[in-house]
Amino acid sequence: MKEINQLLMRQIIEFALLWIIAFSIIVLFETGILPEGELAGHAQLEFFLETGAIILTLLIIPFSLKQFGQKLNYIRELTLLDAIKAYRKWNTVRLLLFAIIIWGNLILYYVTLNNIGGLCALISSAAALYYLPSKKRVINELNIEEP
Repeated sequence: MKEINQLLMRQIIEFALLWIIAFSIIVLFETGILPEGELAGHAQLEFFLETGAIILTLLIIPFSLKQFGQKLNYIRELTLLDAIKAYRKWNTVRLLLFAIIIWGNLILYYVTLNNIGGLCALISSAAALYYLPSKKRVINELNIEEP
């Protein structure tokens, strides 16, 4: 069970870092340290960036759900220590995918001053909250029988 607790602690730290950096981005733009609206008024560039953000958001969220589910089937067949290592790796990959779209959409929102980036960031954030780390989740996803 020590390995499960270490895995959980690492997941909590990674999850917290995702949100700390997201809130830092918001604070940096809101306080004026980073300039807002640098791309506002560049209609064609805004269109391409916003379209890319929408497509990435629509691709990454379902991909992370489906891909991680498929990897869980493989992970469950491994020995406990190997399963924990694989689970940690794929959970980190999933979290990084969410970090890319959350942070990218927040930055897009502030540099274009258009709500599309903010909306995509909210959708991504809501989906990321679904993966809130807990011991129960790890045990259920790895099919570990509690002592």
